Formats: sequence, structure tokens, C-alpha cells
Amino acid sequence: MERKFSKLLFRVLLVLSLIISPVLILTVFRVKTFAVEGAGIYTKDQIISASGITAGKNLLFADLEESAENIEKLLPYTDEVKLTKKLPDKIIIRCGQTEKAFAIGMTNGLYAVTDKNLKVLEIVGKRPSGVALVVGAVPYKADVGEIAAF
Repeated sequence: MERKFSKLLFRVLLVLSLIISPVLILTVFRVKTFAVEGAGIYTKDQIISASGITAGKNLLFADLEESAENIEKLLPYTDEVKLTKKLPDKIIIRCGQTEKAFAIGMTNGLYAVTDKNLKVLEIVGKRPSGVALVVGAVPYKADVGEIAAF
């Protein structure tokens, strides 16, 4: 009799845990706060918005790598962006900065301003000062936030 009761109790507890666990995961671990370190020329709100993570999103299911890529693409002067989760409800965003290094002339008369890794930071109408001019190489693709393709 006691053994049947133990089995029944185990099954009841197992079913309850299978019901309660997802409910807790889906309702408790929601993003409430953000901390941004090293924002540079961008505001905290710009960085949070570019991450694609919004308050109320489930913290456990947030894709931090994709969010870091989003920030680096949408805010090109950021570099080495790292996001971490701090349970129960916080996202920490650390941003490095990159600087202008090269100006690359394009066939349309514009210049792609890039960093040292050839990440396009901006497209400008006249040659910027203070950066090296790249001669003899014309990119076939120069999208802001992406690496220039030759």
C-alpha cells in the first residue's frame, strides 16, 4: 500500500513540475532592465533599440549573438559588442568603439569610410580628412555596417 502511494505521489509531483516549470520560465524571466557600457557616440536607447531585445521579452530565449550582430550592423561605429544575461531580468550590453581608418573611392564618386578591418562606417560625398586614401581598389559592395567586398 505504501509503495503504491509513493508511486502515485511521484507521478503527481512529476506532472505538477511539468506543468509549473514552463509557466515559471515563461512568466518569471522577463527582461526588465538594461545596462549599457561603452556606448561611445551612441545613446543607451539607440544601442538597446538596435539590439532588438525589448522589455518584457523572455530572458532565457533572447539570442545574444544575433543581438550583438544587429548592434554592430545598425550602429557601425560599435565594435566587439558583447551581451550577457543577468538573472532574473537584466541584459548587460558592452560595446567597444571603432574609428575611421580608410577612405575608399567608389565608382559613383562617393567614398566609403571604413575602419581598420574594412567595415564600412559611412558613405560620404567628399574625401574625408584624417584617414588614408585607398587607391587602386574599388569595392563592388560597400554597405554601411558590413565589411567592404572587393
